[in-house]
Amino acid sequence: MEISFENETKHAPMVKVLGIGGGGGNSIDMLIEEGVNGVELIVVDTDKYSLERSNAEVKIQIGGSVTRGMGTGGDPLKGRESAQKDSDRIMKAIEGADILFISSAFGGGTGTGATPVIAELAKKNGILTISFIMMPFEFQGPDAIKKAEMGLSGLRDSVDSLIVVLNSNALNLELTKSPSNVLKDINRVFLNAVVGIRDIILKPAYMKLDLPDVKNSLYGKGRTIIGVGDGEGDQKGEEAVKKALSSPLLEKDSIKGARSIILHVIHGEDTTMEEILRIAEIIRDEAKTEVPLMDVNLKPGFSFDKSFKGKIRTTVIATDFVEEETDDTLSETKDTKDKEPGKENFPLDAEPFQTKFGGEKPNSFPTPTKVTPIEKEEKTPKRRKTSIPPFLDKFMNDKE
Repeated sequence: MEISFENETKHAPMVKVLGIGGGGGNSIDMLIEEGVNGVELIVVDTDKYSLERSNAEVKIQIGGSVTRGMGTGGDPLKGRESAQKDSDRIMKAIEGADILFISSAFGGGTGTGATPVIAELAKKNGILTISFIMMPFEFQGPDAIKKAEMGLSGLRDSVDSLIVVLNSNALNLELTKSPSNVLKDINRVFLNAVVGIRDIILKPAYMKLDLPDVKNSLYGKGRTIIGVGDGEGDQKGEEAVKKALSSPLLEKDSIKGARSIILHVIHGEDTTMEEILRIAEIIRDEAKTEVPLMDVNLKPGFSFDKSFKGKIRTTVIATDFVEEETDDTLSETKDTKDKEPGKENFPLDAEPFQTKFGGEKPNSFPTPTKVTPIEKEEKTPKRRKTSIPPFLDKFMNDKE
């Protein structure tokens, strides 16, 4: 007897990974070197010579009329203009994606200027967008740091999830490493994020987390921590989760205050329920704060793999941090709510961001117009106001 379902679909989730500029291109190169599959790799750059050296499946040179095939000379305005002029080609490359990872190094021209434009295109077309930003080393000087901070400020409202890596933190780990290996350590944070989410939505599981679970958890949540850890031996579960929660390179290195957490565990036949419960206990303890009424929404998924006998791999994705929603944060949002994306972050005589795709962002959430102060003795967390994600909005309309 054959059983069919009316709404059955053969569409597999599509994950695309896009590297912008030299730093983003390095991230893509590492994914290729590590043999990461199940995702489509794209490189975008103004420098045609850098593109020629890349082994990515899709290469897009932008701003030919702006830079004549060379770099931007560290000018974010040229990077932005280049992305705007070729926005139709970029959109064609990313369309069809369910999740788009964007990797970029800030502090120069192409990455800093083009990343907010590309992120805006993805958001306007309903693609869940996760941006991985590498901030400059301190020795690069105040000019690079200032450009990076301006670019980061303009990017925050254009992505669903934002992962920020402080390159200078890598120098605190081991200075005897070669420069190339230091950069590999930085890019490995990105690799773990891509592989972690890919495994969650594509790997067979007996307790499955699917694409809507990931979208609901990451949609419009801002600062995000994604960690992957492996453990072996008698304490393999505890070792794996502690490694996943240890992110010394990230701007935010703790999941404390996270109200939404995805946990994915890959294990073998010798893993016990006690080990699983211990993993969950550690995560909840790490996320706990002193704020009353705050609880952690933990979504678990479990995959069995016979090759994992004697070891465990955990992926932890933490979002919706309660401490991010302070009065100061909301006041800043109120002050800048009427500014066009990116205009406040570059010289005042610069043209604001314009794309070829009109209309409001389907993923955008309303900015508070009035903030009611919380009395000092109250510590009840504010809830982020978000619009209905486009994929849920369509579902609700279909149900009606």
